[in-house]
Amino acid sequence: MHPNSIAHDANGPRPPSNKGGLGAVSPNQHHSTSPHAANGTNGTVQSQRTSKETSKLTSTYYGHDREEVTRMLIQTLYDLGYPSAADELVGCSGYKLESPAVSSLKGAIIDGRWKDAERLVKQAVNASIEDGASNENAPKTTLLLSPGTNKTEMLFFIRRQRFLEELEKRQLHNALVILQKKLTPLTQGLKNYITCQNALKRGFSIRGSAIEARQTLLSALLSRVAPSAMIPEHRLASLFDYVKQNQVHHCYFHTATQPLSLLSDHVCDISNFPTYLAHVIDHHGDEVWFVDFSHDGTKLVTTGKSNDVYIYRVPSFELSKKLSGHTSSVAFAAWSPDDSMLITCSKDKKAILWNAEAGSPILTIKTDNEPVTAAAFAPDGKSFVLSTLDTTGQLVHWSTSGQRLYEFCEDQRMRDCALSPDGRWLVAVTTRRLVLVYDFETKERRYHLQLNQGDATCVSISQNSKQMLLNMGQEVRLLDIESGETLRKYVIPSTDGNPNFIIRSRFGGVGEHFVTSGSEDSKIFIWDKGNGTLIRTMQAHESGCVNTIAWSPTNAALFASVGDDRKLRIWTPPPSS
Repeated sequence: MHPNSIAHDANGPRPPSNKGGLGAVSPNQHHSTSPHAANGTNGTVQSQRTSKETSKLTSTYYGHDREEVTRMLIQTLYDLGYPSAADELVGCSGYKLESPAVSSLKGAIIDGRWKDAERLVKQAVNASIEDGASNENAPKTTLLLSPGTNKTEMLFFIRRQRFLEELEKRQLHNALVILQKKLTPLTQGLKNYITCQNALKRGFSIRGSAIEARQTLLSALLSRVAPSAMIPEHRLASLFDYVKQNQVHHCYFHTATQPLSLLSDHVCDISNFPTYLAHVIDHHGDEVWFVDFSHDGTKLVTTGKSNDVYIYRVPSFELSKKLSGHTSSVAFAAWSPDDSMLITCSKDKKAILWNAEAGSPILTIKTDNEPVTAAAFAPDGKSFVLSTLDTTGQLVHWSTSGQRLYEFCEDQRMRDCALSPDGRWLVAVTTRRLVLVYDFETKERRYHLQLNQGDATCVSISQNSKQMLLNMGQEVRLLDIESGETLRKYVIPSTDGNPNFIIRSRFGGVGEHFVTSGSEDSKIFIWDKGNGTLIRTMQAHESGCVNTIAWSPTNAALFASVGDDRKLRIWTPPPSS
């Protein structure tokens, strides 16, 4: 994957291509009697300007195609609710938003004239590959499609909508005719939906009235039209988004949470970056191994070599609770989605579910012979997964009432586990250099990764549920969860990569712009996630490992670190002079 694509995923959506999926249809894409919808042409039309006016204009606007810029401005004026100004610009420029064929397709779909719609698609031609340019041999009344568009797919969408509407009207004979003569060669399984309209709507994402469904269909079809025939929806706004995303991508110390302005270039100064040691806290009296903020950012939990768990108030970082219930070191803690509960995992072979507000235990789960290594709550907060180093029951799904819901049958001892925020993925790291990825809903293993160049000790999943970080000792890897593809590697300098050190790498910052990790030599490393640049190295702790870093989910300029020097350290921007 190209490095820039990572930054785009993390910091917002890319500008939509002209091959988008089923989406909402903008007002100027619906069947309309407005001049720009009904009388558009494929590109330029005969100019309404005088020859004197035309002679004053060049074909470019500061290096950009004048027609493209003007058409985007026309579209934007309609989007902004200035139709009179848009019509005026159409009149004085001679440019229209769309071709007559596009207007005809809109009308045919919205009016339910299916034969006309199919005829337009069958007669359509694909644009040339060069920027979707017009096919000079195609008449202006011919629908121009983006390069590589599959017309059979478009016909399927149209026939499927026709089939669904016949079912909705209880015209079962007509529906069967369409199914047998039009759809059978293209798809399987539609017959199962005839007796259950609700299931049918769910199965094909068709909801609401026929008009709403037709608009959804229209959006899918129009997304396959060449840009020269019809500008993609909200094109100028999409370009604005791209500009902002690109500026964020090049802002190494990005901590700004307010919307970026279009009127000035964006850059965050390092003075707003959390490099200042604001608090040093020592309650554990021994090595501190784990730290994490609550989801609402108001609490912070730490665990370590001592048997106790500490909860702090944020932003004062005063001690709120001391949880005592384990008889050995505590390696991990996990907040419930609403922060009302906390699970702690210990070397004493127990996991304890706590009432976080009261500081009292709700449930204790004991393993057979080995420590509990990690826990992860399901998104609904009613269940969780535990991983252990046991030879049986290494990865188990539990309810918060203590019911054993499911056991993932793997002959593997588990170092760590994580659940994606959307509840789709469960990822587990084993002691045998394996990363196991499951579909958490079906409980099926989707794939596994065999790590041949080192042990993975920890896994962390991004808030958008698309990416994961694996700590590999001497490096941190960023992977796409869906495919398992390695997107980027972040090398940790001056470390031996000893697998006995459990160092947890994390995402952090606005839009998870950063990747952070501690090290064996007391340092903190912060990388730009998108391009892999090491933007900051901090001599953070006095000695030993920096074990975990946690970035506040509500304050982009605040993170915490814990280490073998027995300290919890809080990092903020330097105080202003």
